[in-house]
Amino acid sequence: MTDALRGLVIALGCALVTACGPPPPDRDGDGFDASDDCNDANAKVHPDAAELCDDGIDNDCNLMVDVGDAACAGGPGA
Repeated sequence: MTDALRGLVIALGCALVTACGPPPPDRDGDGFDASDDCNDANAKVHPDAAELCDDGIDNDCNLMVDVGDAACAGGPGA
């Protein structure tokens, strides 16, 4: 395999696996980096957080806020 072909294979593998380079930092120290955390400046907001139903924030990063979230509306997941 030529050096050019080897470089292309490595570059394509990195693009497909996304394992190249360091992971994004966890700026707020809640255990979730910026790729998963919807607010990496607030340690109380992350995918494993409970939704607080009266604060106007998407605490659990599911793209639903307060009464729009099933955890607050009494629907599935409540």
